[in-house]
Amino acid sequence: MATLIFEQQYRIDSAPPARPLHYWTNCWAWQQDDPNTPDNDIVTTLARAAQEAIPRRTTLVEWRIILPSHIVIWPAGHIETPGLAFDVEEPGPVGQCLLVDFYAAGKRVGYKRFRGPWYNSLQRGPVWDSSLVNYFETIVVPDFMAAPICNRRGVLFDDFRVRPEVCPWQMRHGSKRAARPVFVMP
Repeated sequence: MATLIFEQQYRIDSAPPARPLHYWTNCWAWQQDDPNTPDNDIVTTLARAAQEAIPRRTTLVEWRIILPSHIVIWPAGHIETPGLAFDVEEPGPVGQCLLVDFYAAGKRVGYKRFRGPWYNSLQRGPVWDSSLVNYFETIVVPDFMAAPICNRRGVLFDDFRVRPEVCPWQMRHGSKRAARPVFVMP
């Protein structure tokens, strides 16, 4: 079995005409028999789930598939997501993320930080509102789990836990990520 990587690049937009505020990536690994051609159904599943997981003012810029032999980049057409189902206000400050732990046979073997400018009304002090946690528990993470996702060592995930605690996100101000894409089209 080969381990392939699906990597999405996101951008948080600031008000025009200022340049984008920040770029980052999220990576998902999966296993399949053919190491040279990504499984289209898996890529579609991961792309759809990725769009469900980001709030308004966040743009999915492009994604790439990292195969054992080469990298394939697909522009996402600068897809503007419609926003989460509970988008009712302008996003709050950037700097917090929602953390999901992934398990295999009861052991934590991976995690994912879902970044974005989350809404002030979704934060209840040091924890996220139950509506956000529930959205990730019932829609977003199960959609990712519909693909055979694993960690980079190839350990398949069989369970997950959405943490209710607000997790900090280091913004890396002053780095290239503050103003430039993490990866660019060739």
